[in-house]
Amino acid sequence: MMFRNITLFQFRRMFIATAPWETYYEKVEDVPDFIEESIPFFTLLIVLEFTISQIKGLGTHRVGDAISSLGAGIISQLMGLVIMDVTLQFYIWVYDNFHIVDLPWNSPWTWILAFVVVDFAYYWFHRVTHDVNFLWTGHQPHHSAEDYNLTTALRQGVLQKYSSFLFYSPAALAIPPSIFLVHSHFNLLYQFWVHTELIGTLGPLEYILSTPSSHRVHHGINPVYYHANFGGTLIIWDRLFGTYVRESVVPRYGLHEPLGTFSPVWCQLNHPWNILMTLKSTEGWKNRMLMLVNGPGWYPGRARVKPLSDVKKIDLSKPKFGSPLPSMVNVYIIIHFASMMLLYQELVSNLVNISHLPLIGCILFLILTLQCFGYMCDHRVFAGYVELLRCAVFLGVYMTHTLLNHTAVHQLALAVHVSMITHAVSLILWVIVCTRDVVKIRVE
Repeated sequence: MMFRNITLFQFRRMFIATAPWETYYEKVEDVPDFIEESIPFFTLLIVLEFTISQIKGLGTHRVGDAISSLGAGIISQLMGLVIMDVTLQFYIWVYDNFHIVDLPWNSPWTWILAFVVVDFAYYWFHRVTHDVNFLWTGHQPHHSAEDYNLTTALRQGVLQKYSSFLFYSPAALAIPPSIFLVHSHFNLLYQFWVHTELIGTLGPLEYILSTPSSHRVHHGINPVYYHANFGGTLIIWDRLFGTYVRESVVPRYGLHEPLGTFSPVWCQLNHPWNILMTLKSTEGWKNRMLMLVNGPGWYPGRARVKPLSDVKKIDLSKPKFGSPLPSMVNVYIIIHFASMMLLYQELVSNLVNISHLPLIGCILFLILTLQCFGYMCDHRVFAGYVELLRCAVFLGVYMTHTLLNHTAVHQLALAVHVSMITHAVSLILWVIVCTRDVVKIRVE
């Protein structure tokens, strides 16, 4: 289960509040998956932030935006189950063949050096992703949220992890892969807590660390915040390289051209699709190559990156996408999302026992589930019919697996039992709702 065997040490890791010797690992395979182990804390902190926001009446959370963010993050993790981690494998290859210094893996100086080098590499990778169109493909999903809260931190692009290896590989000339992996986890985990509007400025820490205030600036599309604050853990890189901007006005979040949907699948596919369409319509191979390596939105005759004058034309008064859902639909989505998370945790914990075809089937079903949530949040007229089909598919697979494998009910995991009951009740409800709608349409 999700909250089984959680420790204070795992919580401290989220803030890099650990002594070096607590995270010494000689081999890469010895390094735990810090991200997966932090999911219970992600969940608790998101619930706490939402509760405080509701009590204070801040309105920082909308179900559609939050589900879209969480869904995009889950899709990113699901793809990691079947696609090799290019960055880590390339890093290991560079270290094994080209490292020039043998630094001890169990030295505090190696640990501290790795912390600084990984964060420095992240700063440049992060900065370049905003300036190079094909790299923006992996990072744009993260910036597409129009709300700014802890769910936004989990809104990760699938392709980002497959484009960062060139920026991190120079560290392999000296830093052992296991220590690099530890700090790549740390760098990502640290950035979770800075995605909140509940924490103001933090005094002297603003000069050293990336904080909620400095990162709000980074997500803001206000002209005054253009191209600012790329630091992951340390903000000193922005101060050194001239990209630091202090928070001065309330940020408006999202993209210069909003997605216009809560679909977590389209959140991942939107920019790759735009690139393909632009490649198709752009004349000449030279212009097509320039379109890939210049800034997002570039076209022939334009500056390499979007000028500030264009950013100033953005209408910041335009309402956010989406309209409120009925309370019962919100409750339905939250219940099924919790059910889906139980299934996801069960899938991850039993990964070694699942063959490729069932694994792909599970992944596709979870993605379909997330997409159905997006349809409901978008008020799509066909959402109910797709959801009915999804519930039927789950129950059909459940019954088929039980009968063909002669699996006793008590042998199945609790997560499967909970999901079976949830989907069975939901199927009955959707049959009633969809039948009523069909009858109403025929009468009219």
